[in-house]
Amino acid sequence: MLSSSVTLPARRPVLVAALALVAGALAGTGALPGGSGPGGLPYALLVGGLLAAALLRACGRRLGLPVWPLWLALGAGLRAAVVAPNPARNPIPSAALARARDAPVLGRFHPLGAPERGWLEPLGDGAAILSRLELEFAGPPPRAGELVLLLPSSEIQPWPRGPVAGPRARDGRWLGRSFVRADEWVRAAPREPGNLSARIAAGARALRERALARLHAALDGRSAAMLGALLLGEREGLSPELRTAFRETASLHLLAISGLHVGLVALFLRRILDAIVSRWAGLRPALAPLFAVLLAVHALVVGAEPPVVRASIAIGWALFPPRRGGLSARADGLSLWALALACEAACAPGELTRPALLLSYGATLGLLLGYGPLRRSLCPAHTTARLPALGPWRRAARSLGAACSRGAGAALAASFAAVGATLPCVAGTFGEWSPWGIVLSPLAVPLLATALAGGWAFLLTDLSAPAEFAAASVTALARLVEAAAHLPATPALLPMRPTALWLVTVACAFVALAGRDLAPRLRRRVGRLAALLAAVLLLPWRAAPAGLELVALDVGHGSSFVLRAPGLPALVFDAGSRDRTRIFQQALGPLLASWEVPRPLVVLSHDHADHASELVRLAERLPPRAWVGADSGRRPPGRRLDLDGAGVLRLSGATSDLALRLHRGAEGDGNEGSRTLEVLWRGQRIVLSGDAEGSGLRGILARPELRDGRPCRLALAPHHGSETPLLGAWLDTLGPREVWVSSARPPPIARELTRRAIPWSWTGAGDGVLALELRP
Repeated sequence: MLSSSVTLPARRPVLVAALALVAGALAGTGALPGGSGPGGLPYALLVGGLLAAALLRACGRRLGLPVWPLWLALGAGLRAAVVAPNPARNPIPSAALARARDAPVLGRFHPLGAPERGWLEPLGDGAAILSRLELEFAGPPPRAGELVLLLPSSEIQPWPRGPVAGPRARDGRWLGRSFVRADEWVRAAPREPGNLSARIAAGARALRERALARLHAALDGRSAAMLGALLLGEREGLSPELRTAFRETASLHLLAISGLHVGLVALFLRRILDAIVSRWAGLRPALAPLFAVLLAVHALVVGAEPPVVRASIAIGWALFPPRRGGLSARADGLSLWALALACEAACAPGELTRPALLLSYGATLGLLLGYGPLRRSLCPAHTTARLPALGPWRRAARSLGAACSRGAGAALAASFAAVGATLPCVAGTFGEWSPWGIVLSPLAVPLLATALAGGWAFLLTDLSAPAEFAAASVTALARLVEAAAHLPATPALLPMRPTALWLVTVACAFVALAGRDLAPRLRRRVGRLAALLAAVLLLPWRAAPAGLELVALDVGHGSSFVLRAPGLPALVFDAGSRDRTRIFQQALGPLLASWEVPRPLVVLSHDHADHASELVRLAERLPPRAWVGADSGRRPPGRRLDLDGAGVLRLSGATSDLALRLHRGAEGDGNEGSRTLEVLWRGQRIVLSGDAEGSGLRGILARPELRDGRPCRLALAPHHGSETPLLGAWLDTLGPREVWVSSARPPPIARELTRRAIPWSWTGAGDGVLALELRP
């Protein structure tokens, strides 16, 4: 069995080798700070360590530490630099990105996390840029490894940009997303498999498709889709709303077949086989081989993804360990974990920074190190001295309550350990998390177990009762997750801190929990250090701004502006786009997290998708302290201020230096009824326009507040810089020193602005994010 002890013996060479391989591979791929390749700082440190060891040995002195991990790390780094170079080291101009799909491209398809997403590995040398685009298919995508001819298209979406890099920009692997319609790709090779492995994969795929068809024939669409995801790993039928609920509650791992699912299936198989062996004892020698075959078949049917293969091998080793001299070998969990990690670093060094792999290994490490100490803390030993004095019913009730308490404590301990160990990866990759996921996972595991048991019983026996039982379980699971998605702080933004600080904090916490070999005094000091670092992580780092700061995010065909000043932590004017997604995740959220804004002020010009599509995500994560302007229809309950018709609304500023005015020139929900925000700061004016360009703009320009003679430092062009007959009147009334345009393409008014010698900029120019700072 796997050893539950996490004490650190004097020699654990597999763990040392794994750490050396991982460090070298990360240095070779450029994931460590200081550059990548032989010229980077990590390599200089490795070579320096080897030279120092050689010098000490030449002088007749011993270093006292083994040198072979340095050689191992150096070799792994050199190999990783060759086979998995960091693509982020090669910047690609935006013009070249726009032409990435101008010609047909032949390549091999590789799926990503969601079933409809993937990327193409071009077979030619002239389309390498296409390998850095995330492809999203409108219909059923190609299968993994298929040769695909991708036809030309112009729908390429770069990621939204802001002054603070989002997860995709920090990763550097993907430059943007391209949508692929059903008629924009064809298979370049027949589906018939060739070699034995391909035939096995095709057979497993046929079994999976047949099982999925049986589920859809017996159950309603939603239950069949959820059971298809939980049993077979097929998530195509899940609704986007359900996926969003699982993702925002930190429960998306329940929909992806991983070690939890494999462990539950293995437990069911072991119970069934034990029952068979108890009846026919002569089958006991065949128990372990039969279990291994069944687990391998299960892994093939569900897709044989790396997490499934890793979990199947580890669980098979744990339940049926190899024998040495007739005795069962006791597997060391940490060494087994290190062996799997070493294989990953040696075989696929470029995959070490994938979030899925980091989350998988981090959760497993957290369970190995933290589950035992946390379980002992949450489940103290129960005394049974008084139980015999009770009556039989009370004694049974007391025993049942104690068993439930121990089970709940063990589940919470496992959830705490897994969530705590993955927190550095979650903070650095996603920037948000849901604290309710710690409680939600233990509540969801019994429903998941019953769904798996009922679903597989239906597929193997074709009985209707197990299918109805599984459908009831997945329905309860979906309702539980959807209810949790409406709780506050679901999800909550994490403070933007260095990933290394998160890692050190979590490492100190786990050392204080699991370091049995350490002296009690040292463990207490490490625990205090972890508490101190946690306080450093949570305390504010950012000071209030000295002046006014305005940022225009690059959101394609849309609009999103963020402003802050002394007394005003953050004001968000519009946040939406028609051709870009994940604006909050990639641009707006990281900026607000870096400013450490608890509750921003939201101003919405009008309820169109290119201005309001991301405000729902903003309100879910950072509830606004007030909502000013148009009602998006999905606005959270709270204070709202607006103009019923044409007029001006004065908003009191937090200081005497700042004043806000909301202008509206006409009624209606369309472009002409959109609002314009006027910001007054120490005698200067900033005007952020909506989409009014006709009667609404005429009414706004007629307001006497805009004709008081104050200089206009900056003005946002109406309706994304489109042609309007009132452009001259707008420029003459405001007299702006500078004009900004929020647009994905060069604006039509550019020629007139150039003729008038007015400096102008547009968000899609690709030369950086637009920003303005007015100092006192």
